[in-house]
Parts: sequence; structure tokens; C-alpha cells
Amino acid sequence: MNWMRTNRVFALVILGLGLLVISESGLLGERWVAAREARRQREKVSRELRALAALQPTPTAENARLIEADRVRTTRTLAELKTVLVPAGSGPARELPVPAHRAEAFFELAEFVEAMRARARQAGVMLRTDERFGFAGYAHEAPESGQIAAVLRERLRMQTLLEALLEAQPHEIISCQRELPVERVGEARRFIPERTLAARAPGVTGEDYFTIDPRISRRAPGLVETAAFRLSFTGRTETLRTLLNRLGELEPPVLVRAVEVTVPDRPRESRHPVGVGTVPLVSSPWSRFTVTVEFINLPAQPAETF
Repeated sequence: MNWMRTNRVFALVILGLGLLVISESGLLGERWVAAREARRQREKVSRELRALAALQPTPTAENARLIEADRVRTTRTLAELKTVLVPAGSGPARELPVPAHRAEAFFELAEFVEAMRARARQAGVMLRTDERFGFAGYAHEAPESGQIAAVLRERLRMQTLLEALLEAQPHEIISCQRELPVERVGEARRFIPERTLAARAPGVTGEDYFTIDPRISRRAPGLVETAAFRLSFTGRTETLRTLLNRLGELEPPVLVRAVEVTVPDRPRESRHPVGVGTVPLVSSPWSRFTVTVEFINLPAQPAETF
């Protein structure tokens, strides 16, 4: 204390220098924190730029060559898949001439029904006397003009399924149903009760139609479209096995999406082989099978994006 009293000027200078050092230290600390934050922001921006560069290849000649090679490889793979799934000129994938008039479509459906009844009669398969094989809605009128092509395509696919089923020698064909496309709900209102149509639950929605459970469908909108069909029949286990093997041999291949097996409660009195007398009533040794399948519809041409 005596020293400070005797050297006041020097003490004040020392005190001022100390305060200056403390002040500068605070400023240096603030600048260090700011520099660290700026460095962190720079590193973040650099990472984002690197990520963007990885997502968007630089338009160099080498990258263009790699992209073109990948496009060619993908297009070739798609063409190979389409060749396997939709071979030209075979099965129901082939294009059918579309009748110019509704009357022609009506008679074509009628001929299909009669031909299938004759095939069933030859095979000794039981049917309802008024069986229409999924086309009961057109028993007395033709499809609308805008739906002729779609309905006749379904007719061809149903015929393919029925031929495979008849080769498996079932005891009785109970029902044949087509999937109800959303765009044809208006048409279906003529044949399906409104309450049933409004429910749109997976399962039966009328004599001709059913809706497939989307959980078992292979449909991928915009990429792969499908058309589903359902056959119900009675027979032995060998009948089902033969049918599934036959479906696996079809071209294009048919995807089996569900198989249900039940035992009928009692024999049906109202059904009999077409053109044959009444069958004696005996206990049924047959099982009832319900098989749901899908046909694959691939796009006609791959989209050109390069």
C-alpha cells in the first residue's frame, strides 16, 4: 500500500494495462467462437455440396456414357421380361379383332358360352343349366361400345382358364367371376345391388364380379396392371393339383394369388351334367376349391426418359 501511495502514477498505468489485457482477451475469445461457428457452417455447406454432387452427376462425357449404358441395360431387361411374360401371338395376350357392332360382340359371347357348355358336357362336368361363365350380365344385351374390347379380352382369358380347368376334370363348376374394374362401376350397377356395390369389400360382388383383396394383388399402378379372375369348383385334390400345374404352363403365365378349400355341406340337387338326366342323390365325396388368379398387363412401350 505504501508503494502505491508513493508511486501512484505507475500503479495507475499498471492497472490500466491489466484492464486492457482483460478486454482484449474477451475480444479474442469472441472472435475465436465466431471463427469456430463459421468453420462449422462452412463444413456443413461443403457436406451438402458433396451430397448434391453425388445425386446430380457432373455433365461430363464419362457420366453421359455411364448413364446411357445404364439406360440401355434397363431397357433390355424390361424387353426380356416382357418377352417372358407376354410372348407375342400366344394365349390371351394376342390382340383380337374388335367387332364393329355391339350385336357382333353379343353373338361372340353367346358362342363362347355354348362352346364351353359343350366342352363341359363332353368332359362330364356338372353345371347349372343357365351357367354363363362370368358373363351373365350379357345374356340378353351386348357390352357398351366403349367396353367391347375389354369384355372380349376378359372372355378370352376366361376361356383359357376354363380350358385348363376342364383338363383337370373337376366334378362341378360352381362359379366363374371376373374382377370389377373401377372404371366399369357404372356398368355394373345394372347387375349388382347398390348396397353391395357401395361396400366394395374383398369378395363376391355379384354373379359375374368379385373384387380382389389388394394385399394379395401384384398390381403396381403405372408400372404393372393386372386382371383378376376367380373359379369355384368341386373335385378331388388331384383336380386342384392338375389345374395349378396347367396354369403354371400357360403363356403368358398366370399368377395364382389365393386357393381356398372347403367341404360342401350337402350335394346340390339343382345341378346336373348338361344334357343328362337327374343324378341320384348321394353323399358328396368332393371338396370345394376357390382359386383366384391374376393375368399380368405390362405397358406396351417403356417410357423414354433419356
